[in-house]
Parts: sequence; C-alpha cells; structure tokens
Amino acid sequence: MRRSKLRLYEDILCSLYNRAKTIDEIAYSTNMDCVAIRSKLEFLLKNRLVEEKNYKKITLYTLTSRGLAIHKTITITKQLKKLQTNIQKMDKALQTIHVFSGQELEKHNQKK
Repeated sequence: MRRSKLRLYEDILCSLYNRAKTIDEIAYSTNMDCVAIRSKLEFLLKNRLVEEKNYKKITLYTLTSRGLAIHKTITITKQLKKLQTNIQKMDKALQTIHVFSGQELEKHNQKK
C-alpha cells in the first residue's frame, strides 16, 4: 500500500531522530528513492523542521528543535492511539465476561 505524504514526512523525521544522516542513509532507512527524499527534505527545510550541515564535503541532515518537538508529538500520538486500542479491547473483553457471568448466574438460579 502506498504511503501518504504525511507518513513519508513522518518517516524522515523518525529516521533523523537519533543522528544526522546523508540522503542515502535516509533513503535506506525509510525505504524511499533518493529523488523523492530530496523533494521531501526541501519541504522540511523550508518549514525549519530539518537543517542541512556540511561536513568534509558531505551534506548531512539533522532535526531542528522544532523538528524534534514534532517528532515527540508524533511518538506520543502513536502511543496514545495504541493505548486507546488496548483499552477498547479490554472493555470489550470485560463486557463479554460480564454477559457470560450473567448468563451463568441465570442458569444457576433456574436450577434451584
């Protein structure tokens, strides 16, 4: 399935979270084409989420403080979504247990 633009930007930000990387490293870690990475990086640079650093004839990309804040927000949102899903599953299981317990109680009362 094809990833959305937002998901591609998110993948790039997550890739740059631990350290600065070259375009090739970003492309490898996000499983994207270098040409596509360049266009996405231009957008991220323009919006000051990523910055470019030149080091010994190599261009590295790293997160800015703004990019880091966005990455943390994305991570928290994902964790909350997982938590919400787990709570819904637990609630459904508890409802099933409650219905089952109610039916067992009725059968027990009918036997008396």
